[in-house]
Amino acid sequence: MNELTPTSQDVEAPRSVLEFLDNLTASKYFYLEAAGAYLSEVIDSELLDDKAKLLEFIEDNKCEAVEDISAELVEKMISDRADTLHSSALYILKSFLGTVPKTEVEALQDGAVADIWYDASDHGDTSAAAVIKNTQDAMSIIADFLTK
Repeated sequence: MNELTPTSQDVEAPRSVLEFLDNLTASKYFYLEAAGAYLSEVIDSELLDDKAKLLEFIEDNKCEAVEDISAELVEKMISDRADTLHSSALYILKSFLGTVPKTEVEALQDGAVADIWYDASDHGDTSAAAVIKNTQDAMSIIADFLTK
């Protein structure tokens, strides 16, 4: 894969899944994945800001299945495929978010703000306090993920 092509691992993990999806969209991840799937060679992300260079690249690097189709139409096909990938990802994520019981999310939210850290901290157990803080931070992130 082209080293300039962003992947889901390259996008900094945000606090919510929808924010993550927005970051993938902003990084042109869906567009680049759609292009590399079957329409052309993987497109260098730097070309995305220059339509003329993008069309030239597509013309020179079209896959055999679309070699007789204009670069403009292939670019439209890539763009449409990217929109479909984005919509599918959004649908799947929203479907998943709808399956988590509200009581489970509330329990995570309650646990994330509980006063248990103070018990360990007051007794001088900094190791346990650090584990509790990290656990509560993770619980908060998961609760945010499930409520967005």
